[in-house]
Amino acid sequence: MRKLTPFLIISIFAIFQATILNYLKIFYVLPDLLLISMVMVSLLFELRLALVLSAFAGILKDIFSIKPFAINTILFLLWCLFIKNLSKKLAIENRLSRALLVFVIVIFNDVINRLVIFHTGETIPAGIVLRVIFLESLFSACVSPLVYWGICDEK
Repeated sequence: MRKLTPFLIISIFAIFQATILNYLKIFYVLPDLLLISMVMVSLLFELRLALVLSAFAGILKDIFSIKPFAINTILFLLWCLFIKNLSKKLAIENRLSRALLVFVIVIFNDVINRLVIFHTGETIPAGIVLRVIFLESLFSACVSPLVYWGICDEK
């Protein structure tokens, strides 16, 4: 795979998530394509390239997000390092294990983001937060095989 292709795919996912995907919401929730992309590049590429691609995805998410700036970039880099260490200890090779990993990462990422937002003074009812976190994680896990197919060269 050429080095430019993953950057192009992540850029397309960012534009797609910020524009067209907003019209495909289910219960006002959409999958986090950039976070899924970060998980997949962390599994597919060596550490240096995975960190660069994760930072790129995090920066794009920060640009298109209303959350405090750089939170996604920092979290994406930390998640990338975590996934690289986890993949040394566990075999994450099939669709189910990758989808489960995406589900768990999205839950923890959303919880951390919500805590940061809560710390800034904004409050959202707990029931809504829990529903959105669970549905976004489930939706992202279901979409993750498509993102993997988009990033990976394998047939």
